[in-house]
Amino acid sequence: MGTIYKHSSPFLQAAQTLLKTRKAQAIAPTRQTAKRLKQLPYSLTSLAAELLWQKGIRVLNPLEQYRYFKQAIAATLNPTDLEGTVQTWRGAIQELLQTSRELDALKKFETPKIQQLYQVIHAYQAQLEADNVVDSAAALWRAIALEPDLKTLCIYGYPDPRADEIAFIEAIAAPDSLLYLPQVDDQPLFSPQAELIKRLQGKGWQLDDSQPETLTLGDRLSQKFFGQNSVNFEPKTVQAHVYPNWEAEARGTLGQIKQLLQQGVAARKIAIVTNEDNHWGPLLLHVAQEYDVPLSLPNPISLQKTRLGAWLEQLLTVIETNYSFEVTAQWLSHPLTHPLGREFWQAARTLKPNHFEAWQALTQEHYQWDLAVLQPPQQGSFLVWREYLKEILNVLKVRRRALPWVTETVAYKKLIDGLDSLGTSLTETMTWEMFQAEIRTSLQLLTTPAYPMRGGVGVHNPQNLIGAQYDYIFCIDGAEGVMPRPLRDEPVLDFYTRKQLSDKLPIEGAIAKARREQFQFYSLLQVPQKQFTFSYSTLGQGEGRYRSQVASIYFKKLGLQPKKTSIAIAASVAEARQFYLTQSQIPTELQSETLDQAIAAHQIEQRRLQKSALDEYQGLIGVPFPWREHTFSASQLLQLGQCPFKWFAGKVLKLAALDEPETTLEPSQRGILYHKVLELALNAYRENPDLDLTDFEQLKAWFIEAEDVLKLPELSAWERQCTEHIQTLQRAIAAPEFLPEGRHVFRLEDKIQFTWQDFRITGYIDRIDQISGTNELVIMDYKTSSSPPKGIQDESGLLKIDLQLPIYEASVQHQYPEFQVKQNLYYSLTKGKKLSSKSPDEKDLQAAGDRLKIHLEEGSYPVAPDKKYDACKYCDFKSVCRINQEEQE
Repeated sequence: MGTIYKHSSPFLQAAQTLLKTRKAQAIAPTRQTAKRLKQLPYSLTSLAAELLWQKGIRVLNPLEQYRYFKQAIAATLNPTDLEGTVQTWRGAIQELLQTSRELDALKKFETPKIQQLYQVIHAYQAQLEADNVVDSAAALWRAIALEPDLKTLCIYGYPDPRADEIAFIEAIAAPDSLLYLPQVDDQPLFSPQAELIKRLQGKGWQLDDSQPETLTLGDRLSQKFFGQNSVNFEPKTVQAHVYPNWEAEARGTLGQIKQLLQQGVAARKIAIVTNEDNHWGPLLLHVAQEYDVPLSLPNPISLQKTRLGAWLEQLLTVIETNYSFEVTAQWLSHPLTHPLGREFWQAARTLKPNHFEAWQALTQEHYQWDLAVLQPPQQGSFLVWREYLKEILNVLKVRRRALPWVTETVAYKKLIDGLDSLGTSLTETMTWEMFQAEIRTSLQLLTTPAYPMRGGVGVHNPQNLIGAQYDYIFCIDGAEGVMPRPLRDEPVLDFYTRKQLSDKLPIEGAIAKARREQFQFYSLLQVPQKQFTFSYSTLGQGEGRYRSQVASIYFKKLGLQPKKTSIAIAASVAEARQFYLTQSQIPTELQSETLDQAIAAHQIEQRRLQKSALDEYQGLIGVPFPWREHTFSASQLLQLGQCPFKWFAGKVLKLAALDEPETTLEPSQRGILYHKVLELALNAYRENPDLDLTDFEQLKAWFIEAEDVLKLPELSAWERQCTEHIQTLQRAIAAPEFLPEGRHVFRLEDKIQFTWQDFRITGYIDRIDQISGTNELVIMDYKTSSSPPKGIQDESGLLKIDLQLPIYEASVQHQYPEFQVKQNLYYSLTKGKKLSSKSPDEKDLQAAGDRLKIHLEEGSYPVAPDKKYDACKYCDFKSVCRINQEEQE
């Protein structure tokens, strides 16, 4: 039979000699292992799939496999949450399919869970056999059943083979085959390998125990790992670092790699290794791009996590929500959608389209772009739905827009191939709900490399580097609880269930899983040839939270003591600029307008945090405002009196709050709407006093008329909201204090223009009533709140001086000298009652007006809200003034 090699060097020499004869097939599952044999990747599963294909049996792709499995779960378990059950059970079923060819042994167990496992597997395999297809997890066992012809194989990259892999090797390997199977005598870690070697020797395999001529760095690391304390390393060949956090670890690692690249080391000879490659990938890529380090992320990610996947899921949500404003605006803003200009978005923010026809009119008006392609069919076969989606992709030129990103280009091909593969298996008529569920599932199951780059520094998990060789290995995130990964009980195949099954099946239990995890790290130690750097950070993150971390036990086993490290040389222009923010001397090559602006901004921020003397960045601009020439409203003076910076930001700097999409009317819009409805109602009442102002249908007519005049934005569920608004107004009008006997409406929305304490004032008074038979007037100001409005600051810094009603009273006395103001009041439309307020005396009003003038004349608008920070509660400019939350509390 074949030959087993315990050491990689003799095996590689023998394998390359044999492969040159072209009489052998190289078996190496990954690109990294295949490179050692100077061959292309080709796994045992690939060989099994080829053999099955020759016999007319096809291996399922992930989408087909999921669909068959879903049908089996539905037929046997019929769970209430079908999708959730499929997700939970899928991994357990595939592990059992790999474990053994004969799973009828499951019938002998009386445990309900194991009985269910058997029922699902039996139904699943029956469906597959009926259609002459096979799950990839069972491909090796199915190929063995074919009794294939023997082949000469050079098998590398399977140092810790599973049961199905061992059985397949035994079934197909010709007598002149070669197998690399590492084994160290008297080490419990290698007990499965020792047993397998003994078993294969019993079947005629020979053992080649020849030793390598020289020990590599990996060999010495392995010896140290097994407790040979006499092993020493050359200076700087093995290093251990500790960092304060993930970002520092990423920057420290990539900084060292950049130095190697600058020394002439090829990027392809360097690798970063982590158990959490999916979590670390985005951070490493961000820092690598800043450092100008070529980085490759070959780890597979679901299409759901790509730009294309996000774009497609947003499109499905747009159609599901019937083109609601916020969701549709997000989708239209996506880089894979048709680019839209400033004028379009200005119009969209103003109109807030909230259904298909409104968006259609807007896109056609600005771009002659017809959204009709998005309208889905009522129902149809999957082929109909597939062509519908492809038409959208073609019309919007998504493939061309994805070209700037390699990941998205690959993801696009994966998506199209996946959709095409389902064309023959999905034959039933599908509704929109069924189709969008199928697409969402496809986005979860289909994968693409996270960031492929030929020749870049690769980020790998240890499993992918088994059998590989790199000059420099940087193993990051080496914290306890991360490396080795902790054992986790699974919901279906928990450790107790595994222990039960181990009597009949060669399934891995807790001890075997822990051993395999440790063996994986041993295999990693074989990879580096020149330098091995091991690091961890004391502050980790995961599952949405931060956690304190300590060094992995592997540091101790390697005799390493992690040390704090810092790279004195900035690895990027951005880091250099950050350093020179606080330096007086700046190198000529770094001097730029960008750095000058950053230094100025940093100094401004320091002064703010140190609470030093106020300057122009805290509102003290020192430029007098021509207030005598300016016309103010009462609300403007109110803002100035509550917080000078608040008025300055809005009226001088012309800042405004971001126009966020709303599901309900904003408070200011609601107030304007209520005012308009009451104006229409009371004008009609003045013409016809017999009208019932509280009649719902009549109020509704005025409400609709006010809507039309004001051009309010379209909101979801507006019809229901309208009813609530009308009922609120109905209660407010019916209240006795709204229009009491003995009073009639004198003026509505009365415009005022006059001078108050030398301020030119303009505005509108909501309503002025006249007491019947007298020359006395009552001023009413409507409020949608349930409490009286805050005034401006008094001398103690509290909002106690009401400014609005005194100004209104003075204006009415000026405008109607023949009348006397008997009363002024705030009326709550939500409570239907008068709000109590205290009128300030003339001395307080005069002092308040003088304080306002000082701010304007001196150009002094400090961030100085009232002591209770009431002025900050509904302020749009908190991100500008950055008032301290600690101070408010």
